[in-house]
Amino acid sequence: MKKLLFFLVLVFTLTSVHPYVASSEVAIETPRENAAIKAALRTNRAAGEELRSYSQMKPFYESRNFAPVWTKNGKNNSSARELVNAIDSIYLEGLRPEFYHRGKIEELSGKPESSTELELLFTDAYFMLASHLSNGLMDVKSMKPVWFSKPEGADPSWLLSEVAEGRNSVRKSLDQLKPKSVRYLMLRDLLQKYRKSATDGGWPTLPPFPNLPQNTKLETGTRHPFVIDLRKRLSAAARLPKVPPEDEDLYDEAVAEAVRSFQRIYGLNEDGIAGKITIEMLGATVEERICQIQMNMDRLRAYDILLAGNKYLVVNIPGFELDLFERGKKALSMRAIVGTYKDKSPIMSDEMEFIVMSPKWHVPHSIAVKEELGKLREDPELFRKRGMRVYSGSGKERVEIDYENYDWNSVTADNFEYNFVQDPGAGNALGGIKFLFPNKDNVYLHDTPTRTLFAHDVRAFSHGCIRIEKPLDLAEYLLSPTKKWERDRIEKASKSGKEQMVSLPEKLPIHIIYLTAWADEDGSHFRRDIYRYDSKAANVFCK
Repeated sequence: MKKLLFFLVLVFTLTSVHPYVASSEVAIETPRENAAIKAALRTNRAAGEELRSYSQMKPFYESRNFAPVWTKNGKNNSSARELVNAIDSIYLEGLRPEFYHRGKIEELSGKPESSTELELLFTDAYFMLASHLSNGLMDVKSMKPVWFSKPEGADPSWLLSEVAEGRNSVRKSLDQLKPKSVRYLMLRDLLQKYRKSATDGGWPTLPPFPNLPQNTKLETGTRHPFVIDLRKRLSAAARLPKVPPEDEDLYDEAVAEAVRSFQRIYGLNEDGIAGKITIEMLGATVEERICQIQMNMDRLRAYDILLAGNKYLVVNIPGFELDLFERGKKALSMRAIVGTYKDKSPIMSDEMEFIVMSPKWHVPHSIAVKEELGKLREDPELFRKRGMRVYSGSGKERVEIDYENYDWNSVTADNFEYNFVQDPGAGNALGGIKFLFPNKDNVYLHDTPTRTLFAHDVRAFSHGCIRIEKPLDLAEYLLSPTKKWERDRIEKASKSGKEQMVSLPEKLPIHIIYLTAWADEDGSHFRRDIYRYDSKAANVFCK
């Protein structure tokens, strides 16, 4: 009897365990939603649209067993609704909601059968937003859109996991990636100001620059029908005193002063004369300025981390300006000459390490072939008076040659195997001081003997290097911590004719950037797009 009772208990126990084992097996199976997401991620498209962050999305979902973040039982959750709000408000940052699947999200929302595609579109939108708010949309060197790159200093998968697990919100996680610098926030405010202006109708447009009689300028005292339109354009931003109808075509002092104010905004010489460049800049529409601001906000997102140090140098190519910042304030400013459209100055960041007093100019191969070889053929004696030397060979085999008795007509770009070097001196192309930050582009800052070029509005004259207006001021500032290089000693060394390299007491970050719009304590600033980079970006931002 006891044996029978034990047998019955054993059977009951085994049969009652079986349902638990079965339910356990069901629990560890992949839920239907997860399986659908896993299957959908076999391709980099969802609902016909490319998943730009696919390389980030796939490992993200693998790490969470393909569990959804944005949808549940075919419906959008509160995080999804918050993301839609973030997409809709992204225009405040100068970006466009349509970059982030906004139309397709609207189309699929409320359709349970499309919840998997919607889930992937949401995640792709979030990752792209994180990328663009942190790094910018356009690559600042290639000027091509980069739809996704990992944000600097933040893992987007970790950020989204925090949202999925309820430890952070969509808005807060994206807000922490936005630039916090004053320069960015001021440009952001300027965007809203210009958008309001556009809503209010903008400002009057200007006709093309008029054909003026010879030796006539649009300046104080001039009468011309064009001045009537110019007054209307200037009045949109400056209060011009009313004049009698018969004087509306008169370019009086009030018009000249208003023109000077605009020239200050555009970085032009403030002469009060409405020349072609001034009229070109005044002729931009409010929509064009809005587009310009949006593109430059994007560049600032990429530059923001770079421009956050304690001390650094900035050369803004379209601004033709060098600024040295220390503790967030300008410690030194000067005019700069940058590369031509053909020989563009590169956009780059590096560290300045050395100053060279009385530098020799080692003529780059391209300049030697395209320019200096012709000068040598034409007048070898003048070539020598300029302090030019010619060497053949390299290393221990390098020897100086007597070039005045050489047949240079037989030398071409194809067989040119020489090095041209200009001795230090008053006519040296680098002037008396050179500032080195070794880089692959072989670009540096330097003095120049052709100082009259600094008076030009558009200062794009170099082969790519940056010529600066006040090299002595910069050298004095950089070497002041050593207590050994006072200004007089620097000036003497720069004129000594003896090349001397001096190490900086500390390396100084230098950034060569491209901004055609910005705002600061002096107001708003716009510059000409000298390298046509804005034209490329406009195809993305301003369609």
